[in-house]
Amino acid sequence: MSALEALLHSDYARMLRAISWDIEGDFLHLIRYRYSAPGRHRASPTPARGRSWCRFANSMQSRVIDMEEARVVWALKGSWHRQHDAQALPNGHVLIFDNFGHYDGRDGGNWSRVIELDPATSDIVWSCAGDRTHPLQSDIRSSEQRLPDGDTLITESDGGRVLEVSSAGEIVWEYISPVRAGAHQELIPVATHGERYTAEQFAPEFAASLPPAR
Repeated sequence: MSALEALLHSDYARMLRAISWDIEGDFLHLIRYRYSAPGRHRASPTPARGRSWCRFANSMQSRVIDMEEARVVWALKGSWHRQHDAQALPNGHVLIFDNFGHYDGRDGGNWSRVIELDPATSDIVWSCAGDRTHPLQSDIRSSEQRLPDGDTLITESDGGRVLEVSSAGEIVWEYISPVRAGAHQELIPVATHGERYTAEQFAPEFAASLPPAR
């Protein structure tokens, strides 16, 4: 199934007008695809029955595609720009790494933020953009994960950085890759994606080999 055809055959085809002006051929740039089993999807205002949650970086949009009808049945666009890793939360909200949408921070060079939005109203109910001391900035990739205790795990790809922040935006811990390259050691490896796992999610024999949690 073509994601472009699913959009063109829907009531949201007009959203193609929101595609970034500097795109050359890759109109949608599908970067996240998650299948949602019937009855499990809460972010869309329409009932779920085997639908897929998709993120398109080049059009400021997130969408839900009905796999049986092969068309987009729900879509949302807003102030976020070139975002990555949109995912539905249990409360029905959507969590996004917004790579270029932090317009308030552009004077300080910090274009990125993580946002939680209510898809029913498009309101941003939580955001984290770092600060001048520890800015959040990544032009490409990046991801986020809401943890069971309410903290958020963030991957800042360009900075080779993975960090956990509290609901107040305070850094709980962070890891920055120590690897450097270039004539002036100015290059750092990209951190593509970080995710928190519990020991119960691994095979027992592998979990037994892990060092104890500190």
